[in-house]
Amino acid sequence: MAGVQRKKSAFEGLKGLKSQPEKSLSVVQTNNQEGTAGEQELARQIPWSAIALPEKQPRRYFDEAALEKLAVSIQEHGILEPLIVRPIANGRYSLVAGERRYRAAKLANLEKVPVVIRNLTDEQAWELALLENVQRQDLNAVDRVDAVLQELAFKLGCSVAEAKSGLYRIENENKGKVTRHESGNKRKSATRLMSGNEVRVTVERVFELLGIRFSHFMRFELPLLNAPESILAAVRAGKIDVRHAGEIRRVKEEEQQQALLKDAIEKQLSVEDIKIRVKELRIDTKPQFDPLQERLKKVFARAKETRTWQYSDRRKRLEDILAELEEILED
Repeated sequence: MAGVQRKKSAFEGLKGLKSQPEKSLSVVQTNNQEGTAGEQELARQIPWSAIALPEKQPRRYFDEAALEKLAVSIQEHGILEPLIVRPIANGRYSLVAGERRYRAAKLANLEKVPVVIRNLTDEQAWELALLENVQRQDLNAVDRVDAVLQELAFKLGCSVAEAKSGLYRIENENKGKVTRHESGNKRKSATRLMSGNEVRVTVERVFELLGIRFSHFMRFELPLLNAPESILAAVRAGKIDVRHAGEIRRVKEEEQQQALLKDAIEKQLSVEDIKIRVKELRIDTKPQFDPLQERLKKVFARAKETRTWQYSDRRKRLEDILAELEEILED
């Protein structure tokens, strides 16, 4: 558990840093008597060109129209909240938080921008960027899911795919589909570095610090990653939300799905409207015999009778296969 505690302190320290009151540019630029000397030294002006974007960042999608509006506002009022950067080398800085303002500043042709300089490790910089974007609700749902999975993978010492499988196992535990004892070996084999209980504690801590409800994330957000690119693009652009996407994904026929997506965007259909449309489409679609379903039934019937479970090497392979199957069926 010592490893978990170390990760916690780094993350919570950054949370405390972000929760400090935001200082406007006017406080930083002037000797405003309302601020303390420490507050006045929070930010400084540096050349925009001296700031580099990090290789890893939570946010991937930026609405161009929204950036142009922000650029106009910056031209009129300036940047009211400093960017957060960290020093790298040769008088240059890496951006930690405030990429929308950074990009808009370029559109506004600003030569200098206000920044707060922090000495942060790679881990701290990533977590501060993630915390800021999630708490400010700046991330679209797709980028948010990707960022949360990356954070969990780092904390658990595993791949993103393994972190995703681990979330489904915890969800099954919560639903009573499997006991912690039964799933403990699965989680340990997936994360390698932690016991089953440590995995759960780490996952719960990350969700708590980010202010994300586990049940909502599992029901509406995580399944997004299995959606077609057209649906993902609509969510990224803010044209539909995760609940709209979840209902549209229930339509399996591609042409019908795309038609429903188009209507949802153009007619601004509510979630209830989409549910009705999906139900109508399902009634019109006649179920067909699927040999794969029959094959699955036979395989599971054999699995109940076989003694393969008694052999540790085969049992581990079956556990991994079951975990992957559970993930597919959750879609």
